[in-house]
Amino acid sequence: MFNIGFPEFMMLAIIAIIFIGPERLPGVARWLGKQAARIRRAWRDMQSDMSTDEDFRAIQEAGGELRRELNSVKKEWSSAKKTVEQTATEASGSFMGDDGGSSELDTTAAPFDDELEILRQSRLANADPQPDALLEGPPELEDKDSGVDG
Repeated sequence: MFNIGFPEFMMLAIIAIIFIGPERLPGVARWLGKQAARIRRAWRDMQSDMSTDEDFRAIQEAGGELRRELNSVKKEWSSAKKTVEQTATEASGSFMGDDGGSSELDTTAAPFDDELEILRQSRLANADPQPDALLEGPPELEDKDSGVDG
């Protein structure tokens, strides 16, 4: 890490013994070891965070690609839907005679429409004029004696 060789290490040890003293040297060495471990741990955490950020970026890019693909599918779906709606409108218009053209279906559809309207009118005419009677429930049944005295 710092590229310290044996001669440099010996020089640091001699200076440490002179300035710190032999009594406090073990405690200082322990403190330096703990600090070095904390620095290594912080370095590893920073590297893992950076790799996590890279993974997160990769996930975001994949999500963006999926969004673009989904938008293109939505556009295709809406254009297909419009095409189907236009085709259905044209088909129903030609069947019902809305387009002003004369076709075999147009001439036969009108009598069926008239018959359908006649059936609707007859159902309305035959409908029960008092629909509230249905909400009242069934009529009360009277006890009819069969003529046998009991």
